[in-house]
Amino acid sequence: VKGTHPMAPTYNDVLHKMVFKLETFYLENPKASLQEGKDFIEGKKVTTTDFFNFFENLIKENPKGWSVGTIKEYRTIANDFKIFIGVKDNYQFEDITIKQLNDFTKYFTAIPNAPATANKKMSAFITLLKLSVDDGIMPESWQPWSKFKYLPESHKPKTYLTADEIEKIETFEAKNESLLFHVKNAFLMQFYVAGERVSDMLFMKWANITDSRFIPLSQDKLEKIQEIEDARC
Repeated sequence: VKGTHPMAPTYNDVLHKMVFKLETFYLENPKASLQEGKDFIEGKKVTTTDFFNFFENLIKENPKGWSVGTIKEYRTIANDFKIFIGVKDNYQFEDITIKQLNDFTKYFTAIPNAPATANKKMSAFITLLKLSVDDGIMPESWQPWSKFKYLPESHKPKTYLTADEIEKIETFEAKNESLLFHVKNAFLMQFYVAGERVSDMLFMKWANITDSRFIPLSQDKLEKIQEIEDARC
């Protein structure tokens, strides 16, 4: 503001402070967009397009109500991606392309992982990318996964334990309080309640088992309570 203006000192002081704040912001966030800078200077919540910042905020806020196991799975995928691209931080969503997704899949198979495992990890990674669109971080037109093709899988016939094998596990005498003792009990508990996940078993308490021999199980995906009857009762 020209010095002849009566409020020039005040206005210029404010402008100098804003410029200093912006310079500091862009030094700390070198790949931040103009919109991010505008949001910052206006005191609004800065919506970052940096993949790793977005991911950390997502884990911190956990709006989807992910379980500990799911968070661990996504964190592992994010760390794998960081190793794959070879950067520490500040990696923009715009930099993620279909070629990069295909190369990331090859990275998993080279570790090595079976095609089914690599596909599962890529599915989790693509879920994270889609969440950026759902949250308005990226436009709906940004869909690098649209032409991504999962690896072909060879489906082997599933094998199951026989009744005799289950009985052998039941009658096996493991040393009391040993690791094998607890593994055996945890496995049988999973079997008795229709093959529940190990994560559900680890968080189960005596209070979860009702007097009517049912175990109420909350399923977030189905948004309902399912009651499982202990097969031995």
